Amino acid sequence: GIYGANNYQSNTIEYSPTDTSWEVSNVNQAINSLYGMKQELDNIKGIGDATAAQILSGKKAVVKGNTITGTMKNMSNAWVWTSNGIENYTYSSGTTANMVYVRPRDEWGDGYITTNSKFIVGTESDLKKSLLAGKTLVGVTGTATSDATATAADIASGKTAYINGSKVTGTASVLGQVTGSANLMSGATDTTVTTPTLTLNVKNYTSIQIKVTSTYASSASLSVSTNNGSINTKLAPGTYTYQLNSATTITFSYYCNISTYSNGTFSYTLIP
Repeated sequence: GIYGANNYQSNTIEYSPTDTSWEVSNVNQAINSLYGMKQELDNIKGIGDATAAQILSGKKAVVKGNTITGTMKNMSNAWVWTSNGIENYTYSSGTTANMVYVRPRDEWGDGYITTNSKFIVGTESDLKKSLLAGKTLVGVTGTATSDATATAADIASGKTAYINGSKVTGTASVLGQVTGSANLMSGATDTTVTTPTLTLNVKNYTSIQIKVTSTYASSASLSVSTNNGSINTKLAPGTYTYQLNSATTITFSYYCNISTYSNGTFSYTLIP
């Protein structure tokens, strides 16, 4: 007979002339079964379209009856340097927006990534410095402008600046150079000792230039002083420049004794 399913050995059908326990129908069934297996193997040989580059490196697969070893890079736990760009994206609603993206650099090629893959977008310290204070991107909170100390009163009116992450509009008056002149003894007609003065508001000005033009009598003097003591001196004819050092007022005082009074003529320029 022909050994059937109970005595089947791989890739063989054995015939024994002394065993008559199998009927012809059993033989046909065995042949049909083997034919079906062949058809199935033929079908398997037609299945698959993957290439080595699409199979994980070191892994094997049968494609159309052939064994293929994969070459695709495994980046499942890799730190991956990236390139970036901006590309227009269309939402399902139909609206569009320019989106910033990162992707592996070209030298990495295609590869397998998972939720453990890490795409490098920069160092934490660099990102902090690039983001405004209080703003957050990819888990990093910015520090840019957090060290600023100016206030609205320190910024010219209408001008803006970012201070500690916020946009601030200035309120300070815009100062320009101011010029003036004075003649403190002009019109003196009596013989009384006089000490005329002139006081100027110099708040928010940084310096003053003074030009003395009169020729004094031997006992006359023009004194200049500020409320904070940054200037305290007597001036002869000439041109002088002084830093005001946050003074708010400056006072010019002219003295001439009873017998030799003369005019104390000078001009000034206040510099913001």
